[in-house]
Amino acid sequence: MPYRQATEDDFWVDDVNSEEYNQWVKGKPRAASWEKMKRDDDQYKYGVVVEYNRYPVVKGKGSAIFLHVWKQGEATAGCVSLSEKNLLEILQCLILQRDP
Repeated sequence: MPYRQATEDDFWVDDVNSEEYNQWVKGKPRAASWEKMKRDDDQYKYGVVVEYNRYPVVKGKGSAIFLHVWKQGEATAGCVSLSEKNLLEILQCLILQRDP
């Protein structure tokens, strides 16, 4: 399974009018909206990109859908968030390509 470590220079573009819509980009995007992939709140400490609306990308169909660490008391805007323990169990299964 491919792995990528997010840095301060990594962003996910969610601006439907951008040519980089629904893509992980290196360097600050030339877009009206985007998400930092390395966050200060640890929600993206571990994560998985859900390949929703990726191949091909259809503008307006949705973007930036991830499995990530749950922040207590907060809902997501379309992602799936789990406890860090449960997310690590899923990651282990994905890396080893086995059933949970």
